[in-house]
Amino acid sequence: KADPADYNSYMILSRSKIYSGQFAEADKYLQEGSRLFPEQGFQHQIITKEFYAGNYQKLIQILESRVQQNESLDHELLAFLCISYRKTGDIAKSSLIENQIRNNGFDREGRHFSMAKIFAMDGRIDSCFNRLDRSYNNRENSFRSFKIEPAFDKLKSDLRYKKLYRRFGFDNY
Repeated sequence: KADPADYNSYMILSRSKIYSGQFAEADKYLQEGSRLFPEQGFQHQIITKEFYAGNYQKLIQILESRVQQNESLDHELLAFLCISYRKTGDIAKSSLIENQIRNNGFDREGRHFSMAKIFAMDGRIDSCFNRLDRSYNNRENSFRSFKIEPAFDKLKSDLRYKKLYRRFGFDNY
């Protein structure tokens, strides 16, 4: 249960509900958190929910609107947009964003992890593990969510996943 005085509890609980596919429950935390902490904003979490719920067209509309307003998107949102374009059949736009993440010098923190998510969801498993190794070696903060990131669920039976899992020390807790 979320502490009404603690913004972080709403963020953590909504993310855990999103990752476990409990989108209606996540919505409750997102709505209540937005009401209690309007200045904090829950937009990133709402976008994350739309992505994992498979609402790719809605996510594209939200993020394209933000881009049109000259708002920059972080690496995770760009990855969501890239995958959403691919899932809706717009391979050309997806490839443009993939190249932007790969080549541009925007926020480099987390770009390998974001690329790994793109590759995992697109079935490019060897490329995914290559990027996960780079994310780990570069000590990207995003890598900390490797254990719970739904994009990597289908990789858990792969020996490379288990090695990386142990190498980071997830098996210690």
